[in-house]
Order: sequence, then C-alpha cells, then structure tokens
Amino acid sequence: MKPDEVIKIIVDELKELDKCIKEGKPKDSWVMPFALTSSLPKNKITDTRYKGFNLYMLYKIGKSKGYTMPEWAGWNQWINNGERIRFDERKKGSTILVPHLKEIEKSDGSKTKEMFFLRKNVFNIEQTEGYDYHAKLPKRKDIDTVLIHKQIQHLKKEWNLNIKTGTSAYYDSNQTISLPPILKFKGNDKQKHNDYYSVLFHELIHWTGHSARLNRKVYHSYQKDKNARSKEELIAEIGSALMCNHYGLEVNIRQDHTKYIHSWAEYLTDKPNALITCTNQAHKAYEYLIGELTCKDV
Repeated sequence: MKPDEVIKIIVDELKELDKCIKEGKPKDSWVMPFALTSSLPKNKITDTRYKGFNLYMLYKIGKSKGYTMPEWAGWNQWINNGERIRFDERKKGSTILVPHLKEIEKSDGSKTKEMFFLRKNVFNIEQTEGYDYHAKLPKRKDIDTVLIHKQIQHLKKEWNLNIKTGTSAYYDSNQTISLPPILKFKGNDKQKHNDYYSVLFHELIHWTGHSARLNRKVYHSYQKDKNARSKEELIAEIGSALMCNHYGLEVNIRQDHTKYIHSWAEYLTDKPNALITCTNQAHKAYEYLIGELTCKDV
C-alpha cells in the first residue's frame, strides 16, 4: 500500500463523517479518522515507534488488512533477524516515507539544505513465515487519571500556565486555557474523563505552537488565514489523538469541532500531501508536550 492510497482512505473517512454530520446521524455512528484505538506501529527490530505520517499510515494499513500486531520492519531487517517474508506476500510491502536532508547549491553559489523523502517498503510481522498467530497482543494500559493530573500540575507550575474553568474550551493567549468543568461533560465517569482530557490535550497542542515553544507557522497565522486555521485545528486534533493513545484514553469528536470537518475534507482533497505535513507537525507537538509533562517525582 502506498502513501497516496492511505491519504485517500483518511480523506474518504472525513468525507463520510462530514456527510453523517450533515444528515444528522447519531453521534455514536461517527468515526474520527485520527482516533488510535490500539498499540502504535513500531519497528520490530529496532523497537522504536514510527513517527508522523508513517505512524498513521501503518496504523491505517494494519487496520485495513486485519493485522493484529503493530510490528513492522524492512525486508533486509527481517532477513538479518532470521525471518523471511512469505512468498505470497513479497510484493505486498507497505511504503513508508524516510526523511533526508539534501544539500542544494543556489544560483548565487551559496548552499542550503532541503528536506525530501525516500520511499521504503516495510512488512508486518504477520507477513513473515512461521508467524505464531497465537502470540499475545500488546496489553492495553489502564487509565491513570492521578498520574495525568500530577503531570498537568507539573506543566502548570513549570510554565506558569493558567487552566481556568469556563463555559467553553479554547486557548486564548500565551498562558491561558479555558475548559468547562469535568462534570459538564456527558456520560459516566470514564466517558467524562476521556472527553475532558481529550479536549485539554487539544488545547495544549495549540499551546505548543507559541514562539516560546515550537513556533509553529500555522499557529501564528490562525486568525488571518482560513487554511492556516484548518491546518492548525487538524494538527491539534491529531496531536490530541496521540496524547489520548499515550494515556489509554478514547478519542471522541468534539461537538464544536464538527464545523472543521468539512474544511478538512475539502482542503485535503485539493492538497492531499498537506496531511503528511500536518501529521508530522502533530507528532512533533505530541513529543514536545510529553517531554514537558514528564516530571521526576511522578
């Protein structure tokens, strides 16, 4: 499966979601394309997680092909590890994008470096010979709301961040986030915590875009450019999904974000490769936020 095929799957899911919203279908029938409901794809040999668009690409491919294990590796990596790709699977590799910097000489003689992507095929462990289909699946971690609370308090203290109670959710300045109280969220206690932290993480991803942190270009153009606003909201939504997966929370679609679904579907239809940029920036924001949330005493 190739990147453009995966992008089409995600855009089609957004279009279907947009259609469900317009037709007034029940919310429990909506599917958020960026929700991650299982362990994230990783390289079996190096034991490292895939990042950015590669993470979403392999997640979607695994789901579409029915793979239960999130473990992947390149052809030579499997061979060097003593494994072989099944004969009937040898032409069914999945393409990932590997970033490389290339030195470019300008017309004035000066040199600069530009990013480009090499394409590389990887194979899921279930495509190898002798795979044990009775192998244990990765265990889903339990939600530790006490840990999340402690880490949020750590972030507030370190950055002098103000998370205040309000009637709606928004990030309005360098150091202020407004959130409805957790009791205002619907459902049982688990659902309330899921939705509350999903919303908080969304706003915290916006927070990472400030010049004092990741200095994200689309964050700074949010108020002036409609496309930048759609991209920044998409980055925040994807970043929130990554955060929720990290803590074992479920991702639900915010009612006030339904207005962005149509613009995302429309924008990515015209510029599908923008999804690669958005997922990569969301992953950077996720890694930055995880780093800031981690404290030694929890």
